Amino acid sequence: MRIKHISNVREGDVLGRTLFDDGLRRMVNRGTVLTSSIIDKLEKLGYSRVYISDHTDDLPINPLISDETMIKSIGAVKQVFKDMKRGQHQLKEGQAHPVLETEKFEAVVDDLYAAMFNNDHLMYYMVVLMGSDAYTYRHSVEVSVLSMLTAQALGYDESMVKHIGMGAILHDIGKVQVPDEILNKKGSLTPEELAEVKKHVTYGYEMVKSDRRITAYAKNIILKHHERLDGKGYEGGLLEKEIDDYVNIVTVADIFHALISERVYKNCIPVTQAVSILREGVGQQIKYNVLAGFLAHIAIYPPGTRVKLNNGDEATVIDVKKKQPHKPIISIMKDNKRIEYDLSRLVHLEIESVIE
Repeated sequence: MRIKHISNVREGDVLGRTLFDDGLRRMVNRGTVLTSSIIDKLEKLGYSRVYISDHTDDLPINPLISDETMIKSIGAVKQVFKDMKRGQHQLKEGQAHPVLETEKFEAVVDDLYAAMFNNDHLMYYMVVLMGSDAYTYRHSVEVSVLSMLTAQALGYDESMVKHIGMGAILHDIGKVQVPDEILNKKGSLTPEELAEVKKHVTYGYEMVKSDRRITAYAKNIILKHHERLDGKGYEGGLLEKEIDDYVNIVTVADIFHALISERVYKNCIPVTQAVSILREGVGQQIKYNVLAGFLAHIAIYPPGTRVKLNNGDEATVIDVKKKQPHKPIISIMKDNKRIEYDLSRLVHLEIESVIE
């Protein structure tokens, strides 16, 4: 199957992977022949890309985290975020201060860690499961996955990897205090609205600073994940020497996942372009060693990506090698026959561009 941007999906295309709604219920099943009304609905719900059946359907796409584990994790995060949001409203009405259900986040981090490091592949690529309505919860889970992968690549032990994963999954918890109409605004934010969004790091830190169940590492991540090496981050304006590597790990994961995700106010971009932006940020936003660890587990051309080769042929990526992620295994149809090439073994053949 191949990945198609929703704007390029046509009536009659067959869905390659099941899609879920914001309530994590099956919405459109794999094998469904897409109609114009279904395509319109998916576009309105924020599905930027979907998997479409093609000549590679018999080759499974096996993401690092299974659909079942991912949906379970997103559901748990969603429930806690909603409970905290409700609790903030109750607090304003003079009721008891909401208690963060830390143990639920710990369980999610444990599940994600077990799923990742029992997987020999250890290459990350985002699989489209749901639309942009579930972004906040999916983002928290995906950033945790990316952060733990990077931490492991940089040599942190299991305990520290999980501390970083915990900070990552909680990094945006302060947004429960930011009005939804600001977070979901389609147009540009006013200076006042932008200032309110930036406060989410302080809001989040204030929510957890007295919680002894949450480590100082996780609290630092919540407070400092928007700091930048050149001092242009927020809210402390810290410089490189004041920013720990483990915090910068989550910063990189946060930036990357935001870039490749569709939002109400922006379109997503391909992984290749997101990686280029990260590389441009080395020294100003990102530490070189952190980016190197991050890229060690990123599939630059995820399975299902349609690519154009330097000989003019078009192909579908079917697998990615950890040691050479820029040289994947591809499949080409010629004379009604499927031919596979391992680009790591072919000096003359390389990917020229991604076909959206």
